[in-house]
Amino acid sequence: MFTEETITSTSNWFARARRLQEYNLRMATHLHRLTPHFLDVVTPPVVSHTRRTIVRDHERGYNDLWDRYFKPDAMYLESMFRRRFRMRRDLFFRIQTDVEQAEPYFVQRRNIAGRLGLHSLQKMNAALRLLAYGVSADSIDESFQVAETTAIMSLKMFCSTIVRLYKS
Repeated sequence: MFTEETITSTSNWFARARRLQEYNLRMATHLHRLTPHFLDVVTPPVVSHTRRTIVRDHERGYNDLWDRYFKPDAMYLESMFRRRFRMRRDLFFRIQTDVEQAEPYFVQRRNIAGRLGLHSLQKMNAALRLLAYGVSADSIDESFQVAETTAIMSLKMFCSTIVRLYKS
């Protein structure tokens, strides 16, 4: 069964395996000492592909809009409101009420962090500015704290809601 040759080759195999294991241990110890320097040289910097979040102050945007146009002693008089919005203030409020009741998108909600989202006045104002003046959607961000994508979405939702409400 077992010849002297087999025993010798088996013991040689064990000896080689032991030497290989010792060699691997020495290499692992050596690499462990070199790892921090080695990783700095070889590993490229990690580039994050996540989007940067712009924190907008929706409350300030709403308060500015309210103070300028909608409060009883607003900065701009009724004539200026009519010139800017192309309608009377009471008509604007009637449209706002109808739109809020017909489309839940225009109702102000809190996000998962508990912060208030955009008010319907901000969304409607963004839509009306885009319609009336043809301004770019990102210009609304600077004045009323409404993101470009939200302004475009508000325009689409506002137009479809108005058509649905007043088409007859």
